[in-house]
Amino acid sequence: PSGSANIPPHDYDEGFCTVCGGLQEDYLAPVDGWFEISNGSELLWWSHYASRHLDASAKLTDDIDMDGYSDRWADVGTEGAPFYGNFDGQYHTISNLVVDKPNTNGVGLVAVMNSLPSAGFGGISDADARAAEGVYIKNVVLDETCSLLGRGYIGIVGMTAPWAGHVNISGLMMCGDVTANGGPNASGVFGCVMSSTCHVTINNSGMVGNVYGPKENGSFSGWLGSYAEVTNCYAVGSVEGIQDDDHYFARYSSATITNCYAKYGTQVPLVTDEDFESGALAWRANGEQFRTGYWYQNIGEDLYPFPDPSHGTVIYAAEQYFSVANEEELAEVAGEIKEYEETAVEETIATQSLLDEYNELLEALEEATNLLEFADAVDAVNAKKTEVAANAKVYQAYIAKCEEIRVYLETHADLEGTLRESLEYYLSESDEPNEDNPLGTYKYIIEEHTATAEEIAAETKRVEEWLAAAIAADVKPGADVSSMIPNYDFTKQKENWTGAWSTGYTFDRIQNENGQYVTGVEAWNVTGDQYQTVEGMKPGYYLVGINGAFRPSNNRYSTNYAAGIYANGIFNYFPTVIEDYIPADEAEDGVNCNLNVGGALDLAVYDDYFSTSEDQAADNGANLMGYAVHGETGMAAAANANRYQAYTIAYVGEDGKLTIGIKNPGTKYSNDWTGWGALKVTYCGEADNEKASEALDVVLENMKARAKTISEYEYDPDNAPSAPNFPAALKEALAEAAATTAETVEAKAALAAKF
Repeated sequence: PSGSANIPPHDYDEGFCTVCGGLQEDYLAPVDGWFEISNGSELLWWSHYASRHLDASAKLTDDIDMDGYSDRWADVGTEGAPFYGNFDGQYHTISNLVVDKPNTNGVGLVAVMNSLPSAGFGGISDADARAAEGVYIKNVVLDETCSLLGRGYIGIVGMTAPWAGHVNISGLMMCGDVTANGGPNASGVFGCVMSSTCHVTINNSGMVGNVYGPKENGSFSGWLGSYAEVTNCYAVGSVEGIQDDDHYFARYSSATITNCYAKYGTQVPLVTDEDFESGALAWRANGEQFRTGYWYQNIGEDLYPFPDPSHGTVIYAAEQYFSVANEEELAEVAGEIKEYEETAVEETIATQSLLDEYNELLEALEEATNLLEFADAVDAVNAKKTEVAANAKVYQAYIAKCEEIRVYLETHADLEGTLRESLEYYLSESDEPNEDNPLGTYKYIIEEHTATAEEIAAETKRVEEWLAAAIAADVKPGADVSSMIPNYDFTKQKENWTGAWSTGYTFDRIQNENGQYVTGVEAWNVTGDQYQTVEGMKPGYYLVGINGAFRPSNNRYSTNYAAGIYANGIFNYFPTVIEDYIPADEAEDGVNCNLNVGGALDLAVYDDYFSTSEDQAADNGANLMGYAVHGETGMAAAANANRYQAYTIAYVGEDGKLTIGIKNPGTKYSNDWTGWGALKVTYCGEADNEKASEALDVVLENMKARAKTISEYEYDPDNAPSAPNFPAALKEALAEAAATTAETVEAKAALAAKF
C-alpha cells in the first residue's frame, strides 16, 4: 500500500547486521556444546550472544586480538541474570580487549557469573549449590594491552550474582590495568561476591597490572565473600583505594588463602622484582615442586610467571632457578645440577657406601627423558642428599670432639698417665681396625670413613668417656675438668640436663679470640630446676663457675635475686643484669655485648635507673650509662667477656658424685629472665691443697658481693614485683655471714654453705 516502509534486508558481516547492527544468531554453531572462538570478531560476537544466551559456553582455539572490536563489547551477564556457562581459554592470550564502561557495575571478560541462573534454581538448597561442581572460567591471559574500566565490581570476572552457587576460576592472568569509576571492588582477577553468598574457588591465577579506584579495592580481589578458597595465586600490581595493608591482596568475610604472594601489603608473603624475573615466584607459587605445574616461565625472557605450559617449567636446584621447555634444555639442566652436586660433595666426610649411592643417583639425572622422570630422579637425589647431610653431621660432631680433645691435651701437659698416652696415640695415628680400636684410629676413620653414622656416634661417646677417664685417673688440683660434665657448654641444648627449662640458645653468633663460638642460653618467663649428677669424679673440692645473669619481672634496674647455680647443695645467686652492665665507652658489639649482632639486643641503662628508651631518657634528663645483657646472643657476648660471674663450690666424697644444677624458683611475679653460658669446673684437690683454699676464697668473695647487694636493697611498696620486701632477720643473717672471717678450708666451706 501507498506510504508503507521500505525495510532493507539484513546484511551480515562478522556476525552483525551492517544495516541495523543486529546480532546474527547463527553466525557460529556450537561444536559438542562449545562455541569455538578463533579471532576478535568471533569473541565480540560471543559476548553479545552470551549476553542473551547465558549458558553459551565458549573455548578459544587461537590467540585473540580485539583491536577494532573492543568498543562494541557486550556485558556477559548481569546481576539479576548471570552467565552460567563455562569459558576455556585453552592457554591462549587475548590482546587489546579495552572495556570502557564507566557507568556499569560488573565489568570483565565475564561481567557476572554464577552456577545457577536464579536463586535456588531447581529447588537446590544454598549448601548444595555451594557444594556442587559449579561452572568455570579457566586458562586465559589478558595481556598488557588489555584494560577494564567500570563503575565498580571489576575483574576478569566482575562479580557473582547475589545467591548461592559455585564458580571455579583457574589459570587466569590479567596483565593490564583495572579502574573503578567511583564504585568499589576493582581488582585484577575477581571483583566481588555479591551478598557474600556464592562459593568461589580460585587457583593458579595472577595480576601484574595496577588497580585504580576510590575504595574497597584489592590487587587480586575486591571482595571474596564468605565461601572462598584461593590457592597458588599472586598479584604484584599496586592498588589505589585499599581498605588497609592487611587487605591489600583481597578483602573477604571468610576465606582460605593458601600459597599466595604479593608485592605490596601485609596480607600474604611478599615477593620482589627479582623474585618475578628469576623464577623464584614461579617456584614458590608451584608449591616448590615441578612434578605438577601451575606456573611457567622462560627465565631470562619472561618478566613474570604465566599459567601457560607453553612457557618453561621452573626448577630450583643447585642453588639456582632453571627453566625447561624442551628435551635439550632438560639435558642441559640435568648436567649442571649433576656437576654442581658432585663438586659440592667432593670434600664431604660421610659413610662411603652412602656417598657411592648418592653419586649413582646423580648419574641417573642425565638418563631422564621427560620432566616426570626427571622429577623422580631429583626426588631420589634430594632424599639421599638429606641422608648424606645427616650422616656427615655425625662425622663432623666426631671430628669436632676429637679436635676439642686434642686441644685439651695440648694445653694440659700436667695430665699424665697411660690413658692420656693411648688417647694421644689414637688421635695422631692412622691404624686400621684392631682389638683396641674396632673402627681404627682417628685419622683412619676420617680418611676411609667406612663406618656407619651409628658407629661414629658411639665412637664419639667413647673418646669423650676416654678423656673423662684419663682426667679422673690423673687429675691434679687446678685442672679444668669441665669436659667431664656431659653437655657442660649446652651446645646440645637440653641434653643430659634433667628438668631443663631454658627457652633459647645461640651457638654461632659470638666468637672468642681463638675463633671458637661461645654459647649463650636464656630462659624467659619460666621457672625451673635443671641438674645432672656425674659419677666417677675424683674426691675433693670442685670450683663450679658460670657466667649467669637474672632480670626480675622484666625490670633492668631491679636487684631482686632468684635464679642461681648450685653444686652438691651449695647455692649462689646470679647477679642481676644491672650489676655488671657494660659501660657505653667500653662496649664492643659482638665482643662484650650485643647491640646489632641479632636477636634480642642488649638493654640500654640510664643514670636515673628508670628510663628504658632514648626518648624517655631525654624527657627525664638522664644519661646513658651502658648496656645490660638481654637475650641468648647478648648472654654469649657477656660470657665471652667474662661478665656476670657466679661461683659455687662442691665437695665430692668417696662416692664420686657431683650434682650441678641451675634453678630459678621465681620471684612470684611474671616475666623473669635468666641467662647463662658454659660451665667451668675446676678440680681443686683436698682440704690440704692450696687450690682448695683459693677456690673457696673466690666463692666467698662472690657470695659476699651478692650479700652486699641484698643488704643495700630497698623495698618499694609501689613496685612490689621489682622490689618486694623480705624479713629483716634474713638481712641480718647475711650481714653476719658477710662479716665472718674464715681461715681454714673447712671453715670456709662451712661459711659458703651458710650463705
